[in-house]
Amino acid sequence: MTFKIPTRDEAKRITEVCEAFYCTNAFVEGFKVEMYDYRLASYKDFKDNEAFELRGLSYIFNPTTNNWETNIALNKFFNVDQCEDWNYEDLKDKEIVRVQDKLDGSMITFVQLPNGVVRAKSKMSFESDQAKMAQKIYDENENIRNAVGQSLLNGETLIWELVSPQNQIVLEYNKTELILLQGRENLTGRYLTKSELFRYVNCFELEISEFCEVSTLEDYMKLKETKVGIEGWVISFLDGQMAKIKTADYLSKHGIFTQLREDDIMTLTLNQEIDDVITTLTGERKVFVEDVSQKVINKFNHL
Repeated sequence: MTFKIPTRDEAKRITEVCEAFYCTNAFVEGFKVEMYDYRLASYKDFKDNEAFELRGLSYIFNPTTNNWETNIALNKFFNVDQCEDWNYEDLKDKEIVRVQDKLDGSMITFVQLPNGVVRAKSKMSFESDQAKMAQKIYDENENIRNAVGQSLLNGETLIWELVSPQNQIVLEYNKTELILLQGRENLTGRYLTKSELFRYVNCFELEISEFCEVSTLEDYMKLKETKVGIEGWVISFLDGQMAKIKTADYLSKHGIFTQLREDDIMTLTLNQEIDDVITTLTGERKVFVEDVSQKVINKFNHL
């Protein structure tokens, strides 16, 4: 799988031709920042516009070089059986190289500004409650500061999950902490291997999302029906593609259900929870839910 990191001009053009994507402007430490994300976007929106990186992707203007500096995060990927190219039949024969617990918090990256200051960023903000919580951890934790500093020197971005009793989504966590999820090369978007990640973990004594036994996709699709106490897993394949599997226990706690009326579908779509529902459906019922959801997406993005 090839990762395409768009230039700022390419990202701006995507927002101009597709209403599913947008840009937010901000000033951080006096520097202009543009952050790109999606509203309610379908798989087709991402694929047709080569927009898989527009998920918290940001650009910072450096007045010294007169250039926009790119800061990446996690690219967009989908649940197994959610959409084309992520259906079970598309994935079942692909080699799995890594399985990690999927944490139930907020994605955090650290961005170095042109003046050298490092600031925590949630998906689309340097000023959100989650970004401020992450910044406090960074300021007080020498190991995390050193790990981030080393990653910046290496031209890599470490991607973290902020979990906290003050940031509860569904699952409960007893303390506020940053847990390492992934790392990426800034220029190519390549994800760091397990051994590359553990160089950071071992050197700086970091917490990392638990690695699970590498088994078959079929095994995990069966395990999701009985496993409790976790959200699910992130599956990484040899070619770089990633997929999510969420447990039935998590979806039940989340209040996800499958006997849906049109107003239920609208609500779940607007709350960005419809993806989890679609993975539980088959046949005409799945087609109906996808059709109603897409109509809601189109109308919402246009408005």
